[in-house]
Amino acid sequence: MNRTLRSDPARTRRSRRIGALGTSLLLTAALGSALVACGSDSKSSTPTTGAGGGHATTVSAEACTGFAELSALTFQMPEEPSDMAAFLEEEMVPVVTTVVEGLPHEAMGAGETVLDAYTEAATTGNPEPVMAPEVMAAQAEIGQALFDGCDGNRLDIAGVDYAFEGLPDEIPAGHTTIAFTDEGNEEHEIMIVKLADGEDLTLDELLDLPEEEVFSKVQPVAVTWGAPGETGYTAMDLEPGTYFALCNIPIGGGEQGAPHHTAGMKQTFVVS
Repeated sequence: MNRTLRSDPARTRRSRRIGALGTSLLLTAALGSALVACGSDSKSSTPTTGAGGGHATTVSAEACTGFAELSALTFQMPEEPSDMAAFLEEEMVPVVTTVVEGLPHEAMGAGETVLDAYTEAATTGNPEPVMAPEVMAAQAEIGQALFDGCDGNRLDIAGVDYAFEGLPDEIPAGHTTIAFTDEGNEEHEIMIVKLADGEDLTLDELLDLPEEEVFSKVQPVAVTWGAPGETGYTAMDLEPGTYFALCNIPIGGGEQGAPHHTAGMKQTFVVS
């Protein structure tokens, strides 16, 4: 069965990325999914633990925690346009503020650009300001700074046609940041879900369940994506357990068709 695993069965990939109602545009602009063009770097199969990069001593722990919170909020975006302003003001803006306040000095300008855009969107209920090119570029800068500077596991993962490269089979529990680079010829995503405690399903068994049962068995944790040559950033606070990573984008890049995970773009890993 070509089951597509979604955070919300009613929301397609395109509505999550583009926004049929014009409200889900914000998902593309979430800090955890900022995109930045990059070359193809070699991928490590072992998670890197500890701070790294030039920003290691200048990113606050609160900013790193907020990064993971923003990723979790991706799965809570309202469907109704009338609910967007309140969600932005009450949920998103406070977390974005925390992230921006904890950025290194060299990323503060980018942080202020992003915070201003979110604040404007919260005032009007219109997410268009966060889609401005300068805001998207600022978010890419922030995503890189957080990936470089946050303590914990750092996973440099590649998406190819059709597999994940650099995703270990076992990862230590704790704060984890991901840089997901699309090195294939098609758009790819990495969606991560945690198997519910007490369940012993395999990923294939999960994907064979009726769609309405799937999310009683797992909890969505993080998602990010990229077109060929792009890198998306996301973060999560991993608890011990069994996790699944998969790509739901249809083969060939259209709106319909078997998702990439049916061609092998899926993986199980354990957090201990």
